[in-house]
Amino acid sequence: MKFSLSTHLFVYDELSEHHLELVKNNNLSAIELWCMNPHFNFHNWQNVKKLSNLLEKHQLTLSSIHTPFYRNFEELHKNQTFSIASDDEAQSKIAVNEITASLKAASDLNAHYAVIHAGNKNDEANEQNITRLTRNVEKLLQTATKLKQNISLENIVGDLSTAKHLLSIINTFSSEHLSACIDTGHAFINKELPDFIKTLGPHIKTTHINDNNGEKDEHLFPFFGKIEWAPIIKAFKEINYNNYWVLEPRKYEESYDKHFEKLQSSIKKLQAIKQ
Repeated sequence: MKFSLSTHLFVYDELSEHHLELVKNNNLSAIELWCMNPHFNFHNWQNVKKLSNLLEKHQLTLSSIHTPFYRNFEELHKNQTFSIASDDEAQSKIAVNEITASLKAASDLNAHYAVIHAGNKNDEANEQNITRLTRNVEKLLQTATKLKQNISLENIVGDLSTAKHLLSIINTFSSEHLSACIDTGHAFINKELPDFIKTLGPHIKTTHINDNNGEKDEHLFPFFGKIEWAPIIKAFKEINYNNYWVLEPRKYEESYDKHFEKLQSSIKKLQAIKQ
């Protein structure tokens, strides 16, 4: 098992070298970049170049980026997130434009994958939403193909991005640049674990590994919620998954040291499970 840490842990701070040092000092060799303002301004080429240099300096791999679904905290706190399945044409256009810009940054940073939310929370799997989602995936896939950038559709809480629907979209395009990202916390709330893994199988190329208590998207470290991890590890082994386990926690404690204690505990427990 190889692990990566999402910089979602540092989301309330502008990403800095200090954060990368924390990752490196905790024996991790990869990160997923939370590619959203104000944490990381991916529209600024100098920021992208600076991060590229820092990743090289600290010998860190960019396992993936999380493409944006908000432009700033003010919009986020007003629940003004954007989605590639939105029925609001203006919001849909913003989503495509922002994600397209982040794909260019991902390519410049040599990210292995760029993770895209397949819709918004609690989207229904109706014909209109599926059509809009598929149409915008096609647009983004065209850009990704030109950039030789891999994109992965992430399951969100709700009906639109269940394993069945993500598999259908991926099979629609049959592109080497399109895959799936499983968010274990979302799948648990959707009551799709470990079946999600078995359904998507080899299409799963990256992950968001987090825990919760089955109702709220809490983004806890593994073993700090109610997910049973042994069946999940077994399912991953059955599909021969050998890419990164991307830990995607939320900041709860005042000290980052406390979070890294939890991280190390979670990693040891995951590694100790035998199948």
